[in-house]
Amino acid sequence: MDGTLWTLWTDCRVGGWHQTERGWVATCVLSNPVQVV
Repeated sequence: MDGTLWTLWTDCRVGGWHQTERGWVATCVLSNPVQVV
């Protein structure tokens, strides 16, 4: 992940990433944050 995606992840406490035709899309789940594996 690049810096922009990483920033979005940390700032939004993203609950999951989904790969689409346009690239990676983040889904924010503030009540259930997860760690990057």
